[in-house]
Amino acid sequence: MQGMQAELNVKVLAAKRFKMDDFAGSTLYVLGGQVEEADKCGQPPMKLSGEYDVLDKLKGHLPCEMKLTVEFRQGAQDKLAQHVIDAVPLARTKAPSAS
Repeated sequence: MQGMQAELNVKVLAAKRFKMDDFAGSTLYVLGGQVEEADKCGQPPMKLSGEYDVLDKLKGHLPCEMKLTVEFRQGAQDKLAQHVIDAVPLARTKAPSAS
């Protein structure tokens, strides 16, 4: 059964993918929302799970603003988790090369 989907415009900082036994997936690190609290401030990074092939769509673009299609799934302790099923760069610029 497929869960509810949404589109998010976020800055993706980095990504990696993995294969373990019969499971393959990716991890995306995105810039979170602005936080101003007594003990923390700024935009902390968030970690999202994703489909294995999403990484191919990110290569050559990161870091950049992306439109992510996420599916809401039941996560640990019955929390709602966002799982990335597609990614499209919003800015068609090449990521800066490492010097």
